[in-house]
Amino acid sequence: MDIFPSVYYHITSLEMDKIRLGAYQHPTWKMSQMLAFYEAYSVNRRNWDTNNKGAVEPHWVNHFTVANEQYNGVNWLCTGIQQTLNTAINAHVIYDLPRSIRFAFNNKTNPNLTESDIKPEFMAVNASFSSALQFAVDDIEEASSLICDFFINIGQLLLPSDVILKRQSAWYDAFNSGKVLQYNGSPLSQHPYSAVVRSQLADKGKNRCNGKVNATLFLFD
Repeated sequence: MDIFPSVYYHITSLEMDKIRLGAYQHPTWKMSQMLAFYEAYSVNRRNWDTNNKGAVEPHWVNHFTVANEQYNGVNWLCTGIQQTLNTAINAHVIYDLPRSIRFAFNNKTNPNLTESDIKPEFMAVNASFSSALQFAVDDIEEASSLICDFFINIGQLLLPSDVILKRQSAWYDAFNSGKVLQYNGSPLSQHPYSAVVRSQLADKGKNRCNGKVNATLFLFD
């Protein structure tokens, strides 16, 4: 089940580095959208791990169920990793991402910010996926060369271009006011805002920076 966070950690880390280096003109919105995106996974994962499964959203129930079934099956190294990653990416990118974009945009601190202002910076993330996947492969190779052999083959199937297309669709879905975000025909619930998650991340950022700044985000630390 933790294969997906390994990949996601690296794309988040790369984007945080860009924010810290001043690569984006709208870092506040960028961080707000990243936080909302992470929040959706974190809330659902915590509910699943604490056996509060009735509160887990259906698209994540599907992923967590598949992940557990595949891990306990005989084909974990052959097909289990691939299916686990596919269901996680679908849950997070197809469903969580457009909702997080809408949430962040509807709650933006700059009322003059427009879709055209932030779209280039959202699309700029696409260039980081190949590097993030390679970093994840390197991490897994340190843990187990056997797993890594299979993961490399799967990584060749999880082409960055596939994720990029899903991200582009998520963007257009987010800004299509007539689009009802759904999973299997049922509308998604509202974005799972969590004051607890946000407070924990703010505290973690403050501790890392030793009081030099008010707050920052360190996701998947």
